Amino acid sequence: NALIVTGSTTRDVAGRRVCKLLEDAGRSADAILTCGATIEEVEKIMEKALEMDASFLLGVGSGRSIDLAKLASTRLELPFISVPTAASHDGIASSRASIMDNGRNSSVQAQAPIAVIADTAIISAAPFRFLAAGCGDIISNYTAVLDWELANRLRNE
Repeated sequence: NALIVTGSTTRDVAGRRVCKLLEDAGRSADAILTCGATIEEVEKIMEKALEMDASFLLGVGSGRSIDLAKLASTRLELPFISVPTAASHDGIASSRASIMDNGRNSSVQAQAPIAVIADTAIISAAPFRFLAAGCGDIISNYTAVLDWELANRLRNE
């Protein structure tokens, strides 16, 4: 049994298609729509996964849906597959989830996906600003590593 975590827009872009592909492959699949990257949404996803006896979760979307599926699957100790609809950041493949808790946004340790399945037709159809943001994210990761290496060399940090 697969639980697909998605939003209303990303359900239309890719969520329904993922559900059909799973069902065509003989897998039972259900979807849950999310409306915010909060701990309450994570708990709602966990309840649904337990109720349907999910064996893995898929996050279908850009940021919120992937982060929610990532954290819920970590807490349930279930495999997680990332299905991005835009290449706007590295969160689609990372082991961190951005979640709102008590009104504060925080980066929470979670498991990395066991797979990232990206349809290039869907990714390329996303607005250009998402691709530009993803390029900026890659550049910032590179310079952050260089900053850390310099601080380590100069100050043993």
